[in-house]
Amino acid sequence: MFNTLEYGKIYMNLKLRSEAMQVTLIISLVFAIFIALFAAINGGEVTINLFFWQLEGVSQAMVILASAAFGAILVYLSGMMNKFKQVRKVKDLEKKITGLEKELAAAKVVKEPIQENSAIETKTDKTEEKTEDK
Repeated sequence: MFNTLEYGKIYMNLKLRSEAMQVTLIISLVFAIFIALFAAINGGEVTINLFFWQLEGVSQAMVILASAAFGAILVYLSGMMNKFKQVRKVKDLEKKITGLEKELAAAKVVKEPIQENSAIETKTDKTEEKTEDK
């Protein structure tokens, strides 16, 4: 069971995570407001050239917002890839731990009879020495 100190550590860890999430959310909102204001100020029409395509008369604000959204999606997908890699690594390590625990249990089972055999041999050696002394 958990003691009070362990509950305190768990609570503080959760509290720190919660505070970090709040700070991240506030920074993200400030950044989003900054992007929205920047897009509203720069609302003129522009021509976009992308390799062989050309789009004329596109609002610069829409280009800015679309670029920010595309960047956010890329960051999210990158984070999800890292999360999946971590989950896979944890599963692999858990399998390795399970295998090593089974190996350790098997080694303990093998070790016990060896110790019993050595105890029997020691007793046999002592009785042989006694019979030789007589």
